[in-house]
Amino acid sequence: MGRVRSPPPLRIIPFVENDLGAGTDLPWTGYDENMGGFTIEGKTPPPHEEFHARYHTASPDYFRAVGIPLVHGRFFNERDTKDTPRVSLINDVMARRYWPGEDAVEKRITFDDKPKESDWFRVVGVVGDVKDTPESKGAGILVAGFAAAISVREHDDCITR
Repeated sequence: MGRVRSPPPLRIIPFVENDLGAGTDLPWTGYDENMGGFTIEGKTPPPHEEFHARYHTASPDYFRAVGIPLVHGRFFNERDTKDTPRVSLINDVMARRYWPGEDAVEKRITFDDKPKESDWFRVVGVVGDVKDTPESKGAGILVAGFAAAISVREHDDCITR
């Protein structure tokens, strides 16, 4: 997949901040059909369990557009393309769950059972936790790629603190 470019700022619309992003999910929509298992390089899940999280795709400016803060590392950027190694962002819950007491940035995950080098995603950043519904809690993973929903940030009621 190629890089997703963000359009120019939409300052002509009242209450719209300077960021516009695209992603396959929006906070508080309740969409939860994208739960999946994955492998963490160098770790084995407990017996009869697997590592699992929600996964999405997002453009470089998606997180700024919906007001999801960067906790550690970096957001996606223009250097993350189809011709460079795959990268991902994870939320803080996932970082604490799977790398307690460690830095999750630079760790690698894959969705393939027998991964080739090109199948690994390197974690480049940890973002704040986001609610999918008002009562939801859990881990998620966000991976750069094709984006299907446009987000503009008017206020930050959907972000957890």
